[in-house]
Amino acid sequence: MYTSKKNSNFIELSMKNSGMAGKIKTIILEDDFFLKTILEMMCKQHPDILYLGAFEDVGPAVSCIERELVDLVLLDVQLRSSNGYELLKHLPSSTRVVVVSSNPATEKPEVPNPVTAFLSKPVRKEQFLQLIVDIKQQMDKFG
Repeated sequence: MYTSKKNSNFIELSMKNSGMAGKIKTIILEDDFFLKTILEMMCKQHPDILYLGAFEDVGPAVSCIERELVDLVLLDVQLRSSNGYELLKHLPSSTRVVVVSSNPATEKPEVPNPVTAFLSKPVRKEQFLQLIVDIKQQMDKFG
């Protein structure tokens, strides 16, 4: 299931800040090998995504964010070594965050901003594709 978080704190992303008009610079923070591999494959195959990398822990993801302006983070919050929400305090306000969770209903009440959407595990390709369409439309609208 894919759901979008619609509220007054919805983050608008400007394409002029992305550094590569038309492409969604994306990273993955996921410690499950199987799911990470599936997300990587979908990102690499999507023409609107510039895939920057996948990380299993917050520290290396922060290092990437310090080097690159990231448009989208696919975020697992229940990591073995840390809480994925720790990454949020290192993100610029323009970065969109999609929580990838096996229990999105239980994640939602605790969700800090700037989370904009949820993908349910297991992630289905149709859900992922719709998510990217929605994000791309928002980027085009506010660019």
